[in-house]
Amino acid sequence: MVAELNIYNIKKLGQVSTPDNIVDFMLDAIGYKGESILNKHILDNSCGEGAFLKGVVKRYIETAKEKNLSQKEIKKGLETYIHGVEIDHSAYENCLKSLNFIFPANYDLKLGDALFIREYNKKMDFVVGNPPYVKIHNLNGEYKNVISQKQLKGMVNLYLLFYFLSFQQLNATGKLIYITPSFFKNASSKILREKIYQEKKLVHIYNFKHQQVFPDITTYPVIALFANSQASQKFNYSAVELNNNGKEEVKNAFATLADDVFIADKFSFRSPDIIKIVKSSTGEIKECIFPYYYDEKSKRHLLKDFAELDENTRNYLLAFQSQLEASQAINDVGKNKIYVNCLFNKEVSNVNFGSVPEGMGIYGGIYILPNGTKPKIIENNLESEKFKDFNKASKEVIIMKPKLDNLNEKFLKCLEQSFLKYLEKGSKGVRGTGKLKILHPHIARDLGNVLGAKYQIFSLDEKQGKEKIIRGRYMEKRMDIAVMKGEKPVAGLGIKFIMSNYRQNSNNYFENMLGETANIRTNSILYFQIVICFARSPYFHKEENKEKVIKNFERVSLSHLEKYQILSQDDTTIYLHSPLKTLLMLVDFANIDCEELFKNNKLKTNSEFIQTVKEKGAELKFSELEDKQQILDSKVFFKDALIFNDYQKFIKKCAYLIEGFFGK
Repeated sequence: MVAELNIYNIKKLGQVSTPDNIVDFMLDAIGYKGESILNKHILDNSCGEGAFLKGVVKRYIETAKEKNLSQKEIKKGLETYIHGVEIDHSAYENCLKSLNFIFPANYDLKLGDALFIREYNKKMDFVVGNPPYVKIHNLNGEYKNVISQKQLKGMVNLYLLFYFLSFQQLNATGKLIYITPSFFKNASSKILREKIYQEKKLVHIYNFKHQQVFPDITTYPVIALFANSQASQKFNYSAVELNNNGKEEVKNAFATLADDVFIADKFSFRSPDIIKIVKSSTGEIKECIFPYYYDEKSKRHLLKDFAELDENTRNYLLAFQSQLEASQAINDVGKNKIYVNCLFNKEVSNVNFGSVPEGMGIYGGIYILPNGTKPKIIENNLESEKFKDFNKASKEVIIMKPKLDNLNEKFLKCLEQSFLKYLEKGSKGVRGTGKLKILHPHIARDLGNVLGAKYQIFSLDEKQGKEKIIRGRYMEKRMDIAVMKGEKPVAGLGIKFIMSNYRQNSNNYFENMLGETANIRTNSILYFQIVICFARSPYFHKEENKEKVIKNFERVSLSHLEKYQILSQDDTTIYLHSPLKTLLMLVDFANIDCEELFKNNKLKTNSEFIQTVKEKGAELKFSELEDKQQILDSKVFFKDALIFNDYQKFIKKCAYLIEGFFGK
């Protein structure tokens, strides 16, 4: 009977006790030590019989005694700062007994389902634990509903839900450390990988290679450390011996977004700017234009001025009418490395690797800096099955791509032309496509220039270009801009340029945007939105058989933008009705104060409005975010999911995300 109960607990509740040495390792890694822990909240939201909480309590008591706290003060601290949740009654009782055996106190330990407890949200300094590993066919209907809401597809495991729960429970500077199965390769973990990729909170991955961490349980877990203070795509990777931690780093190789220009089997000219590189996915040796020099003072590779390049290099690059832009560090060319063919979102059946000497670069995969670890040890680890679970490295890359100089300025000019086309059509311009045939292809060209030739961009244009029809989850959608890779739709952009009557239609525009976004994103296609509106727009009223009359000029106030402020705070890995990135642009006329003309009775009708714009020019400018004539900081008002008045940044972000998901 005992054996049957243990099997039930493992399969249904996911209960597997964590060894003490792993608990100590994880508490050290997250920084739960020293005087600071005495006023820090820590939670194990699936505490079982208390493996982590026992370690936490012991550390708290030891530190409190070192600070000469009284027994009463220690008791109060244990009751205030240490928290646990457990769903199984027997494990809950055993945990309480164990903690009270160490130090009697009224511990904040709850008996219940952590996934439905909200009181710890945004309050925890630390979340630690070993969440339950339970496959979907062993879950009850309530859990399956949660999985459905979060769009977790494939063979889902319960530990994924606990990651999302724990992210919600951390405060602004909080840290999370979990030991779980690897989430880097299987399809069901895609939504977690997307969240990691976007939010850049991953600090460290600890890989146990072939070692069996849990006695009598065959599983190959990793330890993942996250921190809300982290803001980088780079994270550390260590292959861990339980008593001897490795220090080797894993990094991404070159990405150029213009391989045809910068990489060749052999260039037709010789130049000191050309280096040998190895393609890590195949091991092929090629040549690469590498316009950098090593600066001894900063110990970094710095971009050469164009004039400093070899003449042959200059002539070659000028032929392609491209300049170079360095986006991230490229400082490992002068080091010994090991290339690996692993990819982030791709199944890996065979790991290929090889040594790369100083002075040679790598592209098309990842590479490892030994940092003192013997290369043979690393190569042995790479041959193990465990390494195949780890297929994502830090974004320590150099991207060489066409410069995006003055995209914002050029886009304003495009909006000006689009608006003039709208005016040309008069009242019919509201539903005409003339303005779209200027605006849409401009955006499509800018995005295509950054993504490169391996993607095909479709949009309406003034020639024969047509919008691409993409199948969403629920219905087909005629996409304003569609990004294809071969026959596969990978991304879409929706565009709305609101020229008048903003208040009357703004809620409808917003609701339609959310609906079309959900339709596309739930079919595993990336989706982005651009919303452009005038900060002060005319409100037209038309009576039958009469010309449209301007009733007033509407100012877009902060109350009108509140829905966009909320949208900017959305976790776009969870809320699939939210665009991955939204660009909101407020524009105004640079040389016309239409509102003042209206107040002075010089602008009353649609025809007068058209004539005024044609006479004075439709030059546009970005409008500030204002509240009662006070200019606000848009970076404070809007959060990461929305970009305000920066078209260039938006195009970069779109390309970056598309390339991240589909570039390999």
